[in-house]
Amino acid sequence: MKNILKWFEKRQVISLITLSFLLNLIIEMLSRKSMILGLKHMVFDTHVFLYNTLLILGTLSISFLFKRRYFVALIVSTVWLGLGIGNRVVISYRTTPLGAIDFKILKSAISIMPVYLSLIEIILIIAVVVLAIALIVYAWFKIPKKQPKYVVSIVSISSTILTFTLITILFLSRNYISTSFKNLADSYKNFGFAYCFSCTMFDRGIDRPKDYSKDTIDEILTEIEDSDENGGPVKEPDKLPEEQNKSPNIVFLQLESFFDVNHMKGISYSEDPIPVFRHLKNKYSSGFLTVPSVGAGTANTEFEVITGMSLEFFGAGEYPYTTILKQSTCETINYNLKELGYKTHAIHNHTGTFYDRNIVYSQLGFDTFTSLEYMSNVEYNLMGWAKDNVLTYEIMKALKSTEERDHVYAISVQGHGKYPNEIIDTEQTITAEGVSEDMKNSFEYFINQINDMDKVIGALISTLESFDEPIVLVMFGDHLPAFDIKDEDLENNDIFQTEYIIWDNIGLETEDKDLNSFQLTSTVLNKVGITNGVLTKFHKSNVANENYMSELEMLEHDMLYGEKVIYNGVNPYEPTQLKMGINDITINAVSVIERSAYIIGGDFTKWSNVCINGKKQTTKFIDKNILIAEKVDIKPGDIITISQIADDKTTLSVSEGYVIE
Repeated sequence: MKNILKWFEKRQVISLITLSFLLNLIIEMLSRKSMILGLKHMVFDTHVFLYNTLLILGTLSISFLFKRRYFVALIVSTVWLGLGIGNRVVISYRTTPLGAIDFKILKSAISIMPVYLSLIEIILIIAVVVLAIALIVYAWFKIPKKQPKYVVSIVSISSTILTFTLITILFLSRNYISTSFKNLADSYKNFGFAYCFSCTMFDRGIDRPKDYSKDTIDEILTEIEDSDENGGPVKEPDKLPEEQNKSPNIVFLQLESFFDVNHMKGISYSEDPIPVFRHLKNKYSSGFLTVPSVGAGTANTEFEVITGMSLEFFGAGEYPYTTILKQSTCETINYNLKELGYKTHAIHNHTGTFYDRNIVYSQLGFDTFTSLEYMSNVEYNLMGWAKDNVLTYEIMKALKSTEERDHVYAISVQGHGKYPNEIIDTEQTITAEGVSEDMKNSFEYFINQINDMDKVIGALISTLESFDEPIVLVMFGDHLPAFDIKDEDLENNDIFQTEYIIWDNIGLETEDKDLNSFQLTSTVLNKVGITNGVLTKFHKSNVANENYMSELEMLEHDMLYGEKVIYNGVNPYEPTQLKMGINDITINAVSVIERSAYIIGGDFTKWSNVCINGKKQTTKFIDKNILIAEKVDIKPGDIITISQIADDKTTLSVSEGYVIE
């Protein structure tokens, strides 16, 4: 150890450069899932490879400022290597590479880890982490300290930073690297992991556009108010109650990883996996829908549809649910419809804490949110995801819960990966020919899952046809599944395209056109004569404008990060008092028999937990009307409540208290 350290001591700069080079090479090999591709990147994209090496060198050079310089270098190296390994694991299960934002949703990711990793793999990961910590602790005691030469160190670090900054400016000017990551996976391959991951750490929100000013926003607002797509005036819809009653209920059904697999070239099926969807898109308004992600990123498609905002202007790989929407509300279809007397409901057959929806939905204007924790009679597929057949009941429950018109936004989960590499469902019936052998089992599992989802679409429409209120149902896929699908594998030549259908029972005119997901709600609202909301009007009147995207960026910045000129300086949208579940969870009676408390009430689920004076008790779920709290001591004056607790231990709601007499 001493001889090794002595060698490094004589060649500190060369040693760090060599270490940076090796770390970058290993990280790129991991990122590309191939030693050969990593080496090809080094040889054929030498300028980008050396740029990323310089970035890593910059972080390692900080070690010169510490007495324990070798220990600090070891820690920094471990972090980079850990990120590289983490990225390799992530891209094995989804298309989108690792970004800094993933650490903000780590709690949600941990909750679904058993779906992606076997018990042995989880144990192995824990063992590797423990071993790494042990080695770091060992190094702390064994690696000697040395007084740093601060002047030399500061000069070296400053030189590295200055060089990196100048090269960054040069590379950006020559498009060797970019700050715009439309396709995150391609950007990581083109610009290197170290650079792209660093961008996701610091690139947040929407930068102030160069021409942003009150006058510019006023000009855009004038355009919006003065004209629609035909040059005529934009009519504000009548907000009288009787007018509202003529408006339809509006239901969005966002389908997890759903797309028409018949668009895949060279693949045939024993039967059409999605006959209902294909029939509907030939009969009703439909088209391709360009979404912001592939293989993952459900919440970002959701964000674009609900808000009418494009994610193109946000930071690389950013999820607004975990950033700006924790702090601010914004204009959404919910707030626009609430102005007309609508009630707004979100439904998702997965945990309510995923992407912090239990917090964010208040900022988006939802009145209620029915997550998996508030659903009964849920069935699961063999990978552990809730089946989507529960959504029909929950959608109808929401529609029938109010006398007013309703907006329902339902998000499915059944089609979610991971897709197994071996046959686990011996009852699946649809097979595929023309798909590679290493992908065949997982792909056939997937097409049988979307076949189930297609049946749910049919059942939902059949149910809505017998509902005696006007309905518009919008169905679309949130993104393509996490397979290695390339543009050239698809007839439409775009992995960022899914499809949408607008079904209705009010005789809407059929119009087929391709849309971006941030244009979908505006299109639907305008079809039914609802045009309130700045972005609703903007998308209708300005879509053909050559400055359409730059003006949209200006509006988004103003609404979320700017001076809110569009709203006269004040955000008009207040967070809602989000209610979890449609019905109240109630306690009607409590009986104690031999230290077991029998709780009689309503709308219990298996996530219902009995609490005595706020303390959680061991609870057995019997059915929606009965819970049993075991081994309890209850006395007069005690207060019994029911808490809905997610699998990650988050308390989603607490019922009203029942006082023991």
